[in-house]
Amino acid sequence: PWFNSINEEVHNMNLDTEILNNIKNFSSPQKFKKLVLKFMITFLTQKELKELKKAFYAIDFDHTGKINIDELDKAFKQCNINVSQDELKKIIAYSDDHGTGKIEYTDFIVASINQKKFIDKERLITAFKYFDVDDSGFIDASDVKKALLRSGKNVIHDEDVEKMLEEVTSIELPKVSLEDFLKLFNCQL
Repeated sequence: PWFNSINEEVHNMNLDTEILNNIKNFSSPQKFKKLVLKFMITFLTQKELKELKKAFYAIDFDHTGKINIDELDKAFKQCNINVSQDELKKIIAYSDDHGTGKIEYTDFIVASINQKKFIDKERLITAFKYFDVDDSGFIDASDVKKALLRSGKNVIHDEDVEKMLEEVTSIELPKVSLEDFLKLFNCQL
């Protein structure tokens, strides 16, 4: 009975419609921006994460640690937010970095955060400095690879990193300046 009551409590929580609207409005950003967002969620405090974590567990009805399309659909219906099956598929595709057809916890947090509240110039500069490993004032493919290694992430192939950087840079060489980095998040120096 105790487990059933806990299960009921978790899944009967009133979901914050802002969280679901953030997920609905999350468009597939450039891969580099998504990589930076994943890094930046490490800046979130436990207080900032608390509601997002509760929402994830409430939506993850089968407790797999991943949200499937049916669970996401159920959450939107619970909050009276209309989404079509095509929109649900796009939401999953935009958020799913692993090709599983499901949204994992970290991807959920990235898609559900309120970027306007969370992302500020100070946090962006800190993130830029983290990725600018050689302190050159630019982020290049080598920097990204070293930053990934430093954080224990899988290293991406050189070509993929260069393509990722080419998506966001305004110069011919795939290097991202602080100015380009801030523009990526609609912030200025």
